[in-house]
This record gives sequence, structure tokens and C-alpha cells, in this order.
Amino acid sequence: MENSVRDFGLWLRRILEERELTGADLARRMEVRDSTVSRILGGKAKPSPLTLDAMSKALNIPFDELMGRAGYPSNPSLKILPGVTQEQMALISDTELMGLARKLKNLPPTKRGLFETLMTEFCSEEANDKTKQRS
Repeated sequence: MENSVRDFGLWLRRILEERELTGADLARRMEVRDSTVSRILGGKAKPSPLTLDAMSKALNIPFDELMGRAGYPSNPSLKILPGVTQEQMALISDTELMGLARKLKNLPPTKRGLFETLMTEFCSEEANDKTKQRS
């Protein structure tokens, strides 16, 4: 596993020790499995942006700081939603996006598929409208 993953796990261990928290405490606050936090602390897994969003709220650490420490680029939202332009990303903050992504992730697969289809339609209609306005 790469150094940034191991370094993030070590850094997170120090934070938990300073706050007298265990991995299980953090998992409970984040509403994730103990094994998820254990793998992160052990440097065996890179936390996803959604996991980091929950961690940010659980530990009251800025999301951007966690993203940087975990080795993500400065605008990870573009990786989460392929096909979304930077103009579109500028309309919503990372925190809002993470909240929306978490809700989408928790939908049953059939509803998630429907939502993704609707969003694709919406984005293509919006792009067509912008093209017409420029003409």
C-alpha cells in the first residue's frame, strides 16, 4: 500500500489517541463498520471521499484537510461525478455534494438507477439549453 495511505492511518491514530477515542468509537460516530476504520487505521485502505465526509463530521476536522491528508487532489468532486463540468461543480460546495452522494449511495439499486437516469437527462438538457443560448 502506498505511503500516503499508511501515513494517513498513523496520523488518524494520533488524533484518536489525543482525543481518547478508539477506532470503534470513531466507527460508531461515523456510522460505519468497525472493520472500515480498522483498515484505515492500519494503513490497509484509503478512505473514500464519502468516508472522509463522515469522518470530518465525526471528528470536527475540516473535510478539505482530511482530503489532503488522504492524498486526494484539491477538487475530488470531479472524480466522484464523472461527466460533470467544473462550471457545474462550482454551483455546489463539496459538503453539499458529499451529502447528496451519501443519500444516493443509500438508495436501493432500482431507485439509484432511476435517479442516475434522471440526472443524465437533466444534465444533457441543460447542456443543450446552454448551446442554444450561445447560438
